[in-house]
Parts: sequence; structure tokens; C-alpha cells
Amino acid sequence: DGDGRGDECECGDQNGDGQNSVSDVVAINLAIFDPSLVTPLCDANGDGLCNVADIVAVNTDLFSPTSDTTCARQPVPGP
Repeated sequence: DGDGRGDECECGDQNGDGQNSVSDVVAINLAIFDPSLVTPLCDANGDGLCNVADIVAVNTDLFSPTSDTTCARQPVPGP
């Protein structure tokens, strides 16, 4: 998506479409209430959990265009 990070390894890409967007915030929110929807990329802040802090991390990424954080985890298909 042109943000300087590998699209396929963006933390917070809960829906697996290769970019962080508002739809990931929605998908993370759904996963918080239905753990069967959680993917490894839900953990946007790297603490090993899928929770509200990950929603904050994705929002921070969305509104920080110079963010250069990189996710080391490999992608998995979204729910």
C-alpha cells in the first residue's frame, strides 16, 4: 500500500487484506468478542494478546503516516 512496509507482514492486518485500515479496527473489535476470529496479525502491539490495545495500535498507525513499525510475524489468511 506504499507505506514503506511489506504489505504481507503488517501487524494489525486482522482481515488479511495486506494493509491496515478501518476495516481492521472493526475486525479486531469483532475478534475481541469472538476469539474464534483472532488471527496472529490481530496482535498489532506485539504483546501476545488480541485486545483493545491493538485497536489503539492500529489507529495510531493509521493516523501516523510516517510510522515505520514492522511486524515480524508472517501473515495468515483472515477470518
